[in-house]
Amino acid sequence: MNSTNGEESYAADYSQTHAEDTNSEVFYQLIQANITEDVATQVNDLVANGVLAAGDITERVQAELLNLPVELMNSITNELTTSDVSNLKNKAAYLIGLIKTQRKKMPGFTSAESSTSLSAATSNADTSSIDINQLPITYGKHYKGAGLGPNVNAEAVKKLLLRTGYAMDLSPGQRQYGPPPNWTGGKPGKGCEVFIGGLLRETFEDTLVPLLEDCGMIYELRIMTNPTDGINKGFAFCIFSNKSEAQSCVNQLNGKAMGRSRFLKVNVHNPNTRLFVGGVDKSKSKEIIFQTISGITPGLTDVILKGDTENPRNKHRGFVFLDYEEHKLASSAIKKLMLPQTLIFGKNLFADWAEPMADVSDEVMATVKVLYVKGLTTSVTEEVLKDRFSPYGAIDSVKKLKDYAFVHFQSREDALQAMNDLNGMRVEDATLEVTLAKPNAKKKEPKM
Repeated sequence: MNSTNGEESYAADYSQTHAEDTNSEVFYQLIQANITEDVATQVNDLVANGVLAAGDITERVQAELLNLPVELMNSITNELTTSDVSNLKNKAAYLIGLIKTQRKKMPGFTSAESSTSLSAATSNADTSSIDINQLPITYGKHYKGAGLGPNVNAEAVKKLLLRTGYAMDLSPGQRQYGPPPNWTGGKPGKGCEVFIGGLLRETFEDTLVPLLEDCGMIYELRIMTNPTDGINKGFAFCIFSNKSEAQSCVNQLNGKAMGRSRFLKVNVHNPNTRLFVGGVDKSKSKEIIFQTISGITPGLTDVILKGDTENPRNKHRGFVFLDYEEHKLASSAIKKLMLPQTLIFGKNLFADWAEPMADVSDEVMATVKVLYVKGLTTSVTEEVLKDRFSPYGAIDSVKKLKDYAFVHFQSREDALQAMNDLNGMRVEDATLEVTLAKPNAKKKEPKM
């Protein structure tokens, strides 16, 4: 009996045995793709139970499942069924990353072992005849380059775009890869972006994307270039679909060798979107300030005031913080507010970048035993604070600065108990706001 007839006979036997299973076509599809029966059965069950959808089993997923040991599939099935994956925007990408992670746990694993039949077929395809105009590539205004840019392996980038379906935009100063095709959610928020430094000048999407895909789903990759000639500046920014993938990228790629003497520097990057603005009329309320400044600087989302504890009749201390939707809008706002002809409440203001809040990992925060207490008035002294907090445990020190203070406990457990009990409590004429203090951790990165 030839192999084709054998497959048809096997599929007929399976369909008869599982006639009530509406997802048996997923099993047959995987068997046709040479996936082992044990693995195909588990994937089929995941679809039948609603953990995955039939559409999640893409060609790329099938290629990753090829030659996958059943022991690893057991681990993958366990993780999918014990985790909440219902809100994932791209389960196929999540599944591919999960498979790759499990493969790396195999003894003697090499990257070649995880290469798939699909990627092999793509890499061997001849793309020389493909017109670049047929690819999802756009060119920004004033872009002076030709094709895919200087020092770029055009054939490798073409194959990458064909494999992933992502689009590219080439503009003066940057190359943007993404967002993903059919992306339905908004742009991932704070903590999802990483800075990647130490790139070789000839490093472009065809080299970076495979490294980043192993860490998670790429929402957007921006390689920074010289505006005049398009040469790689040596650093890039990548936005992942969630914070855990961004942190995984830091853990996997920071310090990775990119040549004999070049090593990647990777860390979580939070673009600054907050401005410090001084010289504001103290009698103006938050609503009036927002209405006035948003009228001349688009993208303003919030105005943050600091109360004047020494003179309660004032609305604030004469300075405010402005939050914008994105870094570019905040940058434009600085330029607009600093123009001599821009008068706010009849006078010029001073505007500059606010010092960004330190981005502290969960691991570091899990060790903090210092409390940050704000909302204090002049009557709430260090002695008063010590009297209220010391019953919870031994305190090393209490330091008050204007309307806030730091309380240093010797034990984290004591600090947490005090925070839970005293947050929101009334002390003298103040309502305490108590949180864990964030350690100061500044990181320098090239400015965009």
